[in-house]
Amino acid sequence: MSVAARSRSTDPVPAWAGLALWSVLALWLAVLALVSPISHDENQYVAAVWLARHSLPFIDFLYLQTPLQPLLFNVLVGHPGQDFIVLRLANAICGVLVLMLVHATQRRLEVPDRTAWVATLALAGCTSFMFDVSVARNDALPALLLAAATWLTVDARTSLRWAAVGVALGLAASAKISFGFAGAAVGGWLLLEALVRRRRWSEFVGYGIGGIAGLLPALYFWHAAPAAFMFGVVTFGTEGVFDWYRQNGLDGRLTQPAKLWQAPWYLAQGPALAALLLLVWRRRTLPKRAAPIAVLLIGGLIGALAPTPVWKQYFMPALIPLFVLTGLVLAALPAPHVRRAKWLLLAMTVAATIGFAVSALIDIRRTGAPAALRTTAEAQWIGQSLRAAGFTPADGKIASFTPLVVIDSGFDLDPRFATGVFVFRSGDLRSDAELAAFHAISWRTLDAAFAAAPLAIVTGYEQRSPINRKRSPDEALDDWAARHGYRRLNSPVDKAVLWLRPAPQ
Repeated sequence: MSVAARSRSTDPVPAWAGLALWSVLALWLAVLALVSPISHDENQYVAAVWLARHSLPFIDFLYLQTPLQPLLFNVLVGHPGQDFIVLRLANAICGVLVLMLVHATQRRLEVPDRTAWVATLALAGCTSFMFDVSVARNDALPALLLAAATWLTVDARTSLRWAAVGVALGLAASAKISFGFAGAAVGGWLLLEALVRRRRWSEFVGYGIGGIAGLLPALYFWHAAPAAFMFGVVTFGTEGVFDWYRQNGLDGRLTQPAKLWQAPWYLAQGPALAALLLLVWRRRTLPKRAAPIAVLLIGGLIGALAPTPVWKQYFMPALIPLFVLTGLVLAALPAPHVRRAKWLLLAMTVAATIGFAVSALIDIRRTGAPAALRTTAEAQWIGQSLRAAGFTPADGKIASFTPLVVIDSGFDLDPRFATGVFVFRSGDLRSDAELAAFHAISWRTLDAAFAAAPLAIVTGYEQRSPINRKRSPDEALDDWAARHGYRRLNSPVDKAVLWLRPAPQ
């Protein structure tokens, strides 16, 4: 009997304690979903899910990622006053399920129960993880699919099992393109294994068929709207991001050397960097069964480092296999070292968790309310102000670079603002015809796009900032609204500025 197996028989966590831990984690992630400060990126993902209730990404509005999340999550929205909170809570639920699968994968690999809990809690204490599952971005859904694939790879020896792994990883890439690196890494590894006859060709073929099946949502829209799909999923990530950073004097973040300090800095916000160093040190103790999970980690790290610049939210594809392997490494450590390693990881978990909570409390203290509740209240104020002015949803749509404060207003968002500010601020790189085909606008095309005046315009969140150093996109909307006689109302809740269309003469 292995050391891990012997330990498992004498190292169980009582059922009541396990249930209590899962309950605390679920409650904690739900609270984070309500209080985590607003992320600038949430606008495009919330808008896409909301618009997907009655239209299609790439065909009817532009989207900057592969399309699975809006296709699946659109059934959750359509209840003004609740949609933003529901989308945040949906990601929190995905986060709990990810943790459960990471724990279950370790147990299938015969990691002792208490050790598996240490590694699982360490994952939950990474700032990257807490951020991704507490905001309404598109990280938690593909993370759940990757965690399911990781669980399925344990002892996978049949073509059907590998087909299931392929489906899960293909769907993950259909939700977020960077997760495709993990899928590609596993495919390459299976091919090599088949070539050297350590695995059957049927396993590789099964995985390939499953992967293609999982990619069908992305492949469909690539076929249906190829130009918009390629721009949103591939081209914009280099063209638009690089252009905006350079316009604002942030060229330094776009260099490859910058990643040499950015990546470890984000991993050090929690126990991820320590876990990675521990894994590198003790890699030779990993069992052969862990090989596909190690391959997932390599693919995840490549996916995290591929975008420029690097941000903390990009590391989710690497964190899931990392902490499964961390559990295995901890289980193989000799007694004097394992206790120190566990306490170190847990101490770093607690420190990062406190730091994340403090940032949320500072935001609440600054604004007077938890972020999700504040955003919902501001959206409701926008809706009430429009109705008080005599407008109804049939009178037109709202234009805003901040869809977050529109979707719960009870009024419709102009689909040309589906990407928030991202395409607009670099849209002048594209021709008028391309922008029209993509359902997008730019500084250059704003006047023509507003030939049919919008019902209202909401600004206030795209003014000067650490990113908008030299150019402020909201100034374009503010200027247009002022020139066309729109009436300005300042939100009593937060930063929003509501411009109301003048009554017809």
